[in-house]
Amino acid sequence: AEAAAILANALSDGDTASADRTYLAQIVSTRTGLSPNDAAQRVSDVIAQARQAADAARKATARLLLWTFLALLIGAFCASYAATIGGRQRDHMKAL
Repeated sequence: AEAAAILANALSDGDTASADRTYLAQIVSTRTGLSPNDAAQRVSDVIAQARQAADAARKATARLLLWTFLALLIGAFCASYAATIGGRQRDHMKAL
């Protein structure tokens, strides 16, 4: 849980403190039996991968929001046009 909080903080702030990286490397080294240098490299790799995934998610979300906006705008235009045509048709109806 602590490691996840540190990683989330690193992604939101854009940078990780060296103390946080060292702490994460110690956790990885202890749990996996890797050397401290290999553990530090693994921590750096995971942080870089998480940043890339977050950037990809941001870009995909931006694209999705743009297309959603365009779809809503086109839908509003079509509804307005259909209402105009319907109003004209109603005005030209003959009462029986």
